[in-house]
Amino acid sequence: YRPNIWATNHDGAGSSLVLAVQKFLKDHGWYKGTLDGCWGRQTSLAIQRYLHDLGYYDGAIDGVAGHHTVCAIQRSLNEGRW
Repeated sequence: YRPNIWATNHDGAGSSLVLAVQKFLKDHGWYKGTLDGCWGRQTSLAIQRYLHDLGYYDGAIDGVAGHHTVCAIQRSLNEGRW
């Protein structure tokens, strides 16, 4: 696992996909960080909170995109909940 996943495009700017996820999470009150398109600890925390509220994640809300977080993301994607 990686504590932070830095996703950027070719010019070093943040990822438009990560930015869209951050914006969605911020608009709904889960994300408190900067909308920068870079997947760091604040993005992982928000994703964990979101997935916890949907009932997919029961691990520690610690901002580490580890095994439990990735499995919860996959389950939510498989069920069309993301």
